[in-house]
Amino acid sequence: MQYLILSIEVILPIFFMLALGYLIRELNLVTVSGFKMFSRVTFYIFIPALLFINIYKSNLANSLNIRLIAYAIISLFIMCVILYILIPRIIKDRWDQPVVMQGIYRSNFIIYGMCIIQAIYPDGDMGMVALLSAFVVPLYSVVTVLLFEMYSDKKNNKKDLFFNVIKSPMVFSGILGLFFLLTRLEIPEILLSQIESISKLATPIALLCLGGTFKIQALKHHKKPLLVACTGRLIIVPLVFLSIAILMGIRGIELVTLMAMYAAPVASSSFPMAQELGGNAELAGEIVVITSLLSIATVFSWVLILSSSGMI
Repeated sequence: MQYLILSIEVILPIFFMLALGYLIRELNLVTVSGFKMFSRVTFYIFIPALLFINIYKSNLANSLNIRLIAYAIISLFIMCVILYILIPRIIKDRWDQPVVMQGIYRSNFIIYGMCIIQAIYPDGDMGMVALLSAFVVPLYSVVTVLLFEMYSDKKNNKKDLFFNVIKSPMVFSGILGLFFLLTRLEIPEILLSQIESISKLATPIALLCLGGTFKIQALKHHKKPLLVACTGRLIIVPLVFLSIAILMGIRGIELVTLMAMYAAPVASSSFPMAQELGGNAELAGEIVVITSLLSIATVFSWVLILSSSGMI
């Protein structure tokens, strides 16, 4: 029961911000176009700042878990290759295909995952978790930009494709964060505090924008892609990759960390990314909302299965 309550406690703040954004739009305090402008700012400023801060503050010396990081990265690439092959066979609308793929491989690991891990292992090594996110979250951004570029109507050569990926705000901030992490260069505290203040706006603003552009009646138009994305994100991905991790002998906080990575709902940043990169932003927003709601039950179920079997 405590894990069910925990899932609800993690999700409630998310739905509060979504509902607030929806209410602001209904009261005509901000128009849909206004929310789209805020979403653009979130994509270019707030989320890159959040990504940079999370990487910069990771402790490379004390929390490096090579096996965990290697498994997470390799499994992400395998997942993306499988999705690239399968999704076009299931989802016929080319505009929806990269959005559904993103909805399956990209998780809300930083916010949702951290809360779950800390609740189950309050004295665990959260530095290990933060360091894993320092490697995985930039990869999410790289794969997402690459994916949308590949599905773009523009015909880019390999050189253009490479530079389009690198100059994406989230990819660039991730690379910059890793540079500072690996070289151990220190940012003056006065500047760091300002970047940290900006980073705190990322999630609430992204959720407000999502709520402000969300249309309940539009759900019926995306039944199939929503079903595929939600099933893949919340059930198939954790089932497959947690099973492999268990066969490899991964247990305890490492397994919970992977569970949080694979079973968490879709990251709210997937909405502004789809909007800016030319995907079906409406569908991307719906996937965030529905996976967040369903994750209350699915994450509780995964925690219950793993704990009752003695794996965690």
